[in-house]
Amino acid sequence: MEMKITKLDNDALEFKNVLVREECRKRPASLLTDELEHKMLLMCLGCDRVKLTRWLEPEHAAQKLKLFEKSVLPLVSHSVCPQCNSIGFRTVID
Repeated sequence: MEMKITKLDNDALEFKNVLVREECRKRPASLLTDELEHKMLLMCLGCDRVKLTRWLEPEHAAQKLKLFEKSVLPLVSHSVCPQCNSIGFRTVID
């Protein structure tokens, strides 16, 4: 995938994505065996923090979930954390 980011006149950003190549992959098995099992992890589009019970820096979330002890990573989806939302990141992705 290629992404082009353009600054607009109103200080917003425009993202344009083009799919360059596609390949088939096996769906990874869920590795979380606690209350997070069968749920996707949410990662903020603005700051990369990860939502567990609260929004954590990626390094702290990885430690808490013991991701470096896993052979496959859990599924991740993206969102916007309250802090990035409060500074207007939401307008970029609307």
